[in-house]
Amino acid sequence: MQRKQTTDTHRGRSNGRARLLLSKGKSCYRPRRKGERKRKSVRGCIVGPDLSVLNLVVVKAGEADVPGLTDVQIPRRLGPKRASNIRKLFNLTKEDDVRKHELRCRLLYSEEYSAMEGAEAVGNDAAPPHPSPEVIVISDDDVSEDNEEVPITNDLKPFSWTDVADRLLTLAKNRELRDDQQALGTLLHDLGIPPSIVVRRSLRATSEKLGELLTLLHGHDRRFRASEDLVMVVCEVLSLAQTAPYQTQAKQEHWKEESALVAGDNYAIDQLYQLMDHWQSLVVELARFSEYRACVVGVIMSRLEKMSAHCAREIENIQDAMVKYENEMQSAAERFVAIMADCRAETEKQWFDADELELRVFEDTYNKTSDEQSTYYENCKALNSLEHRALELELRRNFFQAALTQVCVTTQLVAAHDNDELLETTTGERINALGSDILENMDNFCEALKAITALNIHGQSDLVGSSQEVDFARSTEQEHRPELLRFAKHLEQFWLIHQNWLPPMLLDVVIERFDMLSESNGHSTCPVANAISRVCGSLRAGYSK
Repeated sequence: MQRKQTTDTHRGRSNGRARLLLSKGKSCYRPRRKGERKRKSVRGCIVGPDLSVLNLVVVKAGEADVPGLTDVQIPRRLGPKRASNIRKLFNLTKEDDVRKHELRCRLLYSEEYSAMEGAEAVGNDAAPPHPSPEVIVISDDDVSEDNEEVPITNDLKPFSWTDVADRLLTLAKNRELRDDQQALGTLLHDLGIPPSIVVRRSLRATSEKLGELLTLLHGHDRRFRASEDLVMVVCEVLSLAQTAPYQTQAKQEHWKEESALVAGDNYAIDQLYQLMDHWQSLVVELARFSEYRACVVGVIMSRLEKMSAHCAREIENIQDAMVKYENEMQSAAERFVAIMADCRAETEKQWFDADELELRVFEDTYNKTSDEQSTYYENCKALNSLEHRALELELRRNFFQAALTQVCVTTQLVAAHDNDELLETTTGERINALGSDILENMDNFCEALKAITALNIHGQSDLVGSSQEVDFARSTEQEHRPELLRFAKHLEQFWLIHQNWLPPMLLDVVIERFDMLSESNGHSTCPVANAISRVCGSLRAGYSK
């Protein structure tokens, strides 16, 4: 037997090994020193009957594609790691971010890692650092100012609930990020909440329950998006202890004044941002009164308890329906067995061997039990759907229970900041001031919303002027549509988070005005109009989805 593992392949030779006299410049030979032997062992690459595997390369494509070979494009599994090689592969400049063009090996994770895989696909961020173990540091008397622990003060950076919701959603989808105590502490510190161990643990538990629910609904787009909206519950709980200043969404500076449509949207959006910023500051002042915050805590806990009880009732109803489907499946299976026994008894009267007898029994049973088979499979499909729905409701109930625990923990740690300035006015006067301010500016608020939706609801066929002006208006509207989407998201989150801080009578007025706007808008593709409809429905029904 010839040893071929270390023998080079030479063209024009058979598969067997041969010793050839080679020279410099030929394949399978590279001279290294003077006086070395030039007769080397090579083996050929000519196709023969003793070859089991061939490696072929398509040199020229024909008129039609080869099915399964040239009609599909298989992406390369791995790519270059060095930044210069990545720029060379994708023809990038030094200003481009090479991290967006990085090619990685996609592995198949289990269900518990699917949420982490989705978070990596969104931002392709690096993994958070592993938390270092806690140690006790014995320092000397001469300690520099850099090594001193920075206390948590009220000098906090402004935050936006839109950013907080995105960070909480990423936290729920990324398991490693939930285990990072530094990331949890940073989020709580940005909101002005003391990042104690108990608060971090409760926030981690709530995010974990939400992540389990999102993992279960992965692939069900509508229910997945509805479950993502549950992050508003976490934001509402965190708003009970907010002490950080509020910041509205940053306005884009590249609005074009040539378009009347965009100019009107720009003015209306600025006005709405200013009103919501002012109302948010009033809510923050109210949150510093312990008695009013206790009232809001009671409302939130009552709502969460109702939603948890609603999920429990739905689970009981589903279990009753599952018992019904199981009984129908059992009866269909019993009828199938009875028909098979009758077919076997009839077939045994004839003369067949064992194999043919079983085949005849199976064929006769299959032809006579079409109704039983369809009944069994339909009930089995319905039973699987109900089991999935029951598991979803169970995870929702666990999420609401975790949110209840987070409410208790958060409100126990945060004390009211009763400054001298706040002691001059009572809680009732502050509530009346908030309600009066919202009622006074509600007309302007609704007029600004109506101006935005009116300019975007009318179809682009309503635009008049030359063809160039119409094309310019359409392109400008499409260019600034992301800004409208961000504002719609911000509007929805503002009212859903702070709905419990509003008096009931004032909330009824807001629902009535938003309902009128929704009826006037009708069916529209404007993101702001759709956000108004969702806010109106959510304020009426609460977190019923």
